[in-house]
Amino acid sequence: MSGEVSKAVRDVEASHIRARLRRLVVDARALKAAIEDEFGSDFDPDSWRQAFDSDDPADVNRVSPVESAFVRIVNGLVEAARSGLIASGIAEPLGTPESVPTDLWRVRDDGGLTEGQAGLLVDLSQTRNELQHAYIEVSADDLRSAISRLRANLPAIVTALNGWFTRHGVGV
Repeated sequence: MSGEVSKAVRDVEASHIRARLRRLVVDARALKAAIEDEFGSDFDPDSWRQAFDSDDPADVNRVSPVESAFVRIVNGLVEAARSGLIASGIAEPLGTPESVPTDLWRVRDDGGLTEGQAGLLVDLSQTRNELQHAYIEVSADDLRSAISRLRANLPAIVTALNGWFTRHGVGV
């Protein structure tokens, strides 16, 4: 699909985009605080691994805010991208988790993300999915790496997406 979008649909999706981008700022700050408060400004790998692999409730509670903020940020980016596809008329307002990689590649194809940014978001969304399903093991090192890559690339990804949203008339 690539076509006309009603003003009502465009307005709803623009509102969703603005809300998600505002929340990303809060969630990025929460992630930074959760990491620094519990694992130091260098996100100490040994301390993280010990807490992540622990069955002690105190350690679980140290790790949980980091995992939660990671999931919220990835969800926000993916959902904002989806809203941009709908607002631009590139996609219908339908979507399932299976469509996330396809959506992200479509954003890339329309100039909203670089190849590397789209690939990173596909990888991060896969890690998020694995993290949310108890039957799939995510290692402490894999999650730490994903979180570090997210943090390093988040400003550029948000800038790229907002430029793309703006091009389609729904930017912040």
